[in-house]
Amino acid sequence: MLRILSILILLVIALAPLPVNAQEGPPTEEYNPIPIGTQIPYQKGISVVLYGNDTTMQGNTVAFFDDLDSRELGVNSIIFTFPIFQDGATTTVLYEDPLLTPSEENIRIFLREGRSRGYYVWLKPLIDDERTGTWRGAIVPGGDFNDAALDEWFANYGALILKYAAIAEEERALGLIIGAEMESLDKDQQRYTDRWNQLIASVRAVYSGNVTYAKNWTPVSELPGFAPSLDVLMVDAFFDLHGIGNDATSTDIYYAWQEWLPYLRSYHDRLNMPIMFAEVGVTPRVGSFITPWNGNNGGRRDFSAQTRYYAGTCQFMQEFGESFGFNGPFWWAVGFYDRMENQRDRAINQGVLTYNFYDLPSEAEIRSCFNQ
Repeated sequence: MLRILSILILLVIALAPLPVNAQEGPPTEEYNPIPIGTQIPYQKGISVVLYGNDTTMQGNTVAFFDDLDSRELGVNSIIFTFPIFQDGATTTVLYEDPLLTPSEENIRIFLREGRSRGYYVWLKPLIDDERTGTWRGAIVPGGDFNDAALDEWFANYGALILKYAAIAEEERALGLIIGAEMESLDKDQQRYTDRWNQLIASVRAVYSGNVTYAKNWTPVSELPGFAPSLDVLMVDAFFDLHGIGNDATSTDIYYAWQEWLPYLRSYHDRLNMPIMFAEVGVTPRVGSFITPWNGNNGGRRDFSAQTRYYAGTCQFMQEFGESFGFNGPFWWAVGFYDRMENQRDRAINQGVLTYNFYDLPSEAEIRSCFNQ
């Protein structure tokens, strides 16, 4: 009888549920569905750029987020941008540079730390312009876009994107940006549309989050043929601002933005999906807001130009965003290591003028924009 009782006790212990901290796998909250498309909360974002394969990624990532949190900008989302490469505009070979492309583990470290602190994180592998010898929007696989070269280019590019899609799925990233500014390859032509749609289908087979593409601001009247297959349309929003001078006020900039409203509204009308600005910003130079895409227009340092642009752009987004399904901007851009050096001092003492707003007067404008 005692033997039977002992066996029963052991069975009860064996079948009893484990304590929460002893169960395998992440907590239940990790498996909450990723919000898709129109379910995504308004994104108050920044783009964070990392070139390098950091051997102390964990510590530097914690320090990065400690610094970001301390700034109290109101940011709730990050596009984590990192480079992939191809040598020349006509090659079909794409690759990761072991010194410059973050390793899989380093990407995971950033995703995990960001999510643990309550940030949404998007992944954005970006073809680096330096080694192509031209802008990524002028890539010409094979030199003439022949079908064999296109097939090979998309196969090699797709292999990298699928790797990041698997990471995004396992680490619960909010979204994956499958490409950016590839004007030469995203034309609304069947030969391109079919190949992008095949890539999107392959991504969706391994990733349940948002699949998006960052369209360049030009050509304003065209959308990629594969855009209806996305969950969100992102735009790299470096729109020229016409009819204003170097002394334009934030109000002038606000009105200049309105030239582009018909196009933005047409995107939303045609796609019926959220629109986000994957990149928006200017450098602190005189007149930089006239051609925001030009990071070095030759103008002298002017912190107020950047501040006025942010103020006018924020007013435009707040007043007109709803009319084109706008769901948030990602200000371009913060370097992963930029916290290590005061950016205002760097601009004044070294003449380094970048899109980064850290430590500049424009940082307060971002804070105001996101905390209204």
